[in-house]
Amino acid sequence: KDLEAYNKLLEAFIQIGKARTTDSNHRFKKYQDLTKDIRLSEAEELWVGDITYISTKDGFYYLSTLMDAYTKYILGYHLSKDLSSKGCEETLKMALANKLYNNETMHHTDRGMQYCCIDYVKILKRNKIKISMTENGSPYENAMAERLNETLKVELGLEHVFEAYNDSNKVVKEAIRIYNYRRPHLSCGYLTPREAHLQGFGLINLWKNRSNKGIHAFVHPCTS
Repeated sequence: KDLEAYNKLLEAFIQIGKARTTDSNHRFKKYQDLTKDIRLSEAEELWVGDITYISTKDGFYYLSTLMDAYTKYILGYHLSKDLSSKGCEETLKMALANKLYNNETMHHTDRGMQYCCIDYVKILKRNKIKISMTENGSPYENAMAERLNETLKVELGLEHVFEAYNDSNKVVKEAIRIYNYRRPHLSCGYLTPREAHLQGFGLINLWKNRSNKGIHAFVHPCTS
């Protein structure tokens, strides 16, 4: 019933392009990739973030997300009307408000201006969040965040062209609610991201990691 209602919502707003979301040519400091060969054992050790575009008849809007790499739980998101850093800052503030654990957290994104700018980095440092960034511009360096974008668009319908901002924002909120609360993950022992995040550790990874091409998949050891 939940998914049925969501599909109806989607159909009501869908109307019949491709936007650039990352600009790495800027004056701000770029940080090293600290995620190479990382192995995760609990929630909130690593957050991964990205920006993707949402199409409407009015033009493009920009969805920024922050997801926990271990539990796949989306802690923060914001649909912005432009590519300024404000949308990412709102996403980060939401993630910090939703943080459940006191362990040290690393934040991994591409090297876009939104993540490197002074205001954004100040929030990270003020909250003692380690900063990690991609180095070569390859999507494989931020594979989990890229895969989240694909899931939200292809599986949950955000690839469609919506009528306007309010319509797309309403569907974004519902898509993320379903992703967090209704969609089980093999890498989380077939728990939903919310269930996995509340458990926090000891997840059973049922997904065979295919990272033989250097793809950053942030694997965690299976537990029995």
